[in-house]
Amino acid sequence: MVEIDLADIAAIQNKDLNIQKEQIERLLNQGLIDSYAQSQNHQKIWITLQLDSEFQVLNLLQTMHLSDFMIPSILSLSFSKSNQVFSSSVLN
Repeated sequence: MVEIDLADIAAIQNKDLNIQKEQIERLLNQGLIDSYAQSQNHQKIWITLQLDSEFQVLNLLQTMHLSDFMIPSILSLSFSKSNQVFSSSVLN
């Protein structure tokens, strides 16, 4: 799991958030990430994913539109289970 603080939130425009949402939708559909959640104030993000190394996680994060604003903390989970289906409306 990655817990991300977004630095300089005032510099992030709505169009940037929309581009990020579209990208997250693609990553979810491709199975590269398992879940994505963002706080209502847009200052924190949580992503669960199953990659083999921190290097792969950081490489994936660098491809994201808001990567310049991200301060990630990678947390190892013993397991994660969810049967909740996330829709794009959750990403608002």
